[in-house]
Amino acid sequence: MDLQGIGAVAAAGVTLATIPVLLITGRWQTRAAVQAAQEAGRAGFAQAQATYNSALDAVNAQASAAHAQWRRGIQRDAYASFLLAAQRIAEAGDQLMVETTDEAAAVRTEELDRARSALRAAAQIVTLEGPDSVDGAAHTILACSLSFANMHESDAAMNRLRQRLFTMSEQSGGGMRDQARRLLTAGAQLQTAISENPHPLPNIDDYRYTPEAMPAAVADAAAEAHAALSALSDETFSAEERNTLSNMQFRGPFMTQTRYARKRRELEEAHVAFLRAARAELGATSSHV
Repeated sequence: MDLQGIGAVAAAGVTLATIPVLLITGRWQTRAAVQAAQEAGRAGFAQAQATYNSALDAVNAQASAAHAQWRRGIQRDAYASFLLAAQRIAEAGDQLMVETTDEAAAVRTEELDRARSALRAAAQIVTLEGPDSVDGAAHTILACSLSFANMHESDAAMNRLRQRLFTMSEQSGGGMRDQARRLLTAGAQLQTAISENPHPLPNIDDYRYTPEAMPAAVADAAAEAHAALSALSDETFSAEERNTLSNMQFRGPFMTQTRYARKRRELEEAHVAFLRAARAELGATSSHV
């Protein structure tokens, strides 16, 4: 074989030897490319997942803040409505107290009844919205306000009857004038006797419920007051008005009694507690926004 043939054979051998190396190198390159692609894919997915999670967290945070703000607004409106309802029932009671005619008093009484209903409804909403600290103070305000409304209604009726008696004692003639004067005098004397002889039992404001405990001075004044009321003709006052006159003789206006002052202090303390609890709750809600 000549040199040219030997060179050709040698070149062919080199070529054949190079083919496996090229195959192996190509396989490694392909595997590296695949791995790089996979890693790039995983990195891209991780980045996409992180971006999605970040966006989702932002949406959730925004939704939570919006919900907290909405809840705070609902609570604030409920608390404000309750306080306004409590103010309206107090104003309605005060306005009823100054009316001197039955017709005007009837209109004011209807307003007071509507104010009672509004306050009860507002208190129910406060109960629904909570928390217990606000609800507890609200129901104390509710109880005191309703109690005051009843007291004002009773006192207003007494005031109107007292005014009628004064008018009768000044303008009526003969026996009617004398009866009115006697009734007014007897009532004043009974109130004086009761004030000078406080009831010996606790939590009792009316001797009528325990006549056996009456001191002699109270018993004598009570007998005269009863006789003066009985002397009035049946046409002068209705049965309900006579009952009010009896209450006026024995008990007097609620506003002059110690329990009225106790209820007033209780109401004022409940207002302070309500405002403190409401502000704390609204502030706590706001801090989460």
